[in-house]
Amino acid sequence: MKRKLLLLAWLGFFLTRIFILANPPQNYSDVFHDYRRYASMWASGITPYFEHLYEYPPATLPLLYVPEMLNRANIGHYYENYRLQIFLLDILISYFIFRQIIGLTTKPAVKIFALVFYNLAPVIAKDFFYEGIDWIFIGSLSLAIIYSSRRILFWILFWLSTGIKLLTAPLAVVFLKKDWKQMILGFLLVWGLPLLIFRSSLGVMFVYNNERGIKYAAFPGFVVETINYFTHSETRRNEPPDFELRGPVSQAAEKVVSLVFPLSLFLVLLYEWPKPKTYAGSIKISLI
Repeated sequence: MKRKLLLLAWLGFFLTRIFILANPPQNYSDVFHDYRRYASMWASGITPYFEHLYEYPPATLPLLYVPEMLNRANIGHYYENYRLQIFLLDILISYFIFRQIIGLTTKPAVKIFALVFYNLAPVIAKDFFYEGIDWIFIGSLSLAIIYSSRRILFWILFWLSTGIKLLTAPLAVVFLKKDWKQMILGFLLVWGLPLLIFRSSLGVMFVYNNERGIKYAAFPGFVVETINYFTHSETRRNEPPDFELRGPVSQAAEKVVSLVFPLSLFLVLLYEWPKPKTYAGSIKISLI
């Protein structure tokens, strides 16, 4: 039964992922218009953080740069190389997730539903799934939770997720048990070299994100656009990657978001902190 499930899981995986690869988004792509620009700058000798603003943590550097290395070696083109790279990492992440799902002590129907959902959900978001760093970020955190009993591996994967997007960093407070030594070791293995190389220059991530406006695809951007439908008070900057809205409504929304977002994170952590550290609790707090 397990072998059949595994074969069906991989069959569904390759069918859906090949469909995603064969049907890239028709309009704007962060990879083509933004990531490629960064990679070209680095290949030309311009150093991230030191010589230009860069909004992402350092673990994203190889993700964005390797496709350009291949491109300059006349192996493919940047856009296709990037999507293929994420596809290969998707295979690696899915291997461990499939093993976890199939190994669950639950009804076969539940496993089948989980596998079908896992394979089909990305098709709904096909214009985004291989178009950024989000899946690698989510995949790293997912694998960390799967291997939460192996604390050093857990912390390496956890800090790797923060090296792609800082969003998960506050979860360290919730996940920390009495293994602070393993936590520090995992942090140093992931962040040690970038901190040694870039030092305080990594702070430009915060400068960049503090100065930019509301991104066009973000939920606050949708709210502002809805209000602007009636007020006609906002203008959009035609500059990738954010295509920010500018105007009085946008300014007010930025102030609200800058208060509500950190406050909501704090309240979630405060709610979860006194509770026993369980596997189910880790999944729940990560989803929240």
